[in-house]
Amino acid sequence: MLIKRSNYAPAYVNFFDDFFGRNVMNEFFNNEVKTTLPTANILENEKDYQVELAVPGYNKKDFSIQLNENVLTIKAETKNEKEETKSNGQFTRKEHYYASFERHFTLPDTVKVENIEASYENGLLKITLPKKDEKEIETTKLIEVK
Repeated sequence: MLIKRSNYAPAYVNFFDDFFGRNVMNEFFNNEVKTTLPTANILENEKDYQVELAVPGYNKKDFSIQLNENVLTIKAETKNEKEETKSNGQFTRKEHYYASFERHFTLPDTVKVENIEASYENGLLKITLPKKDEKEIETTKLIEVK
């Protein structure tokens, strides 16, 4: 019989593998393990920045988007509970699913914060951050000596 050895927790590998009938530790530590932190695409054009997060399985009401001291915080939480019972009332299966994430983005001074908009459609959360006009951006400030 061919035995596959791993560098992590070798004392526990065989116990888990024997109990579950597969190499659980490799599946657990695999790079392809799904995470609940969505990646972000940030696009810039002449009039705005756009932040896009692919977050399927959520509803609009699951999101909370806040701006505090030029830090944009995007939070989401969802839960799903399923229960199946037999006709005689015995419990046969109950499943719970909870997912949440929180992302923070520090915005540049060129963002017109009062006009930020967000939309969610087909699993894509899109936040539009309009840029200030060039005349609204203070690049030079004269400081008076007192």
